[in-house]
Amino acid sequence: MPELLGTLLILALVAVVVFFAVRSLWRQHKAGGCCGNCAQCGGCSGKSACCENTAKPAKP
Repeated sequence: MPELLGTLLILALVAVVVFFAVRSLWRQHKAGGCCGNCAQCGGCSGKSACCENTAKPAKP
């Protein structure tokens, strides 16, 4: 029985983490944020508009 309780605890913890990760991504999507894949971004006018806040400067 203790093994089952431990397994259920870990499963519940993983489910909570996944829930909050998906919720965060959904809220970011609804707010118009960058999806992280700017080449396939369909929620904005183009790559420059999608990732201007997340783009890293090029190294010399």
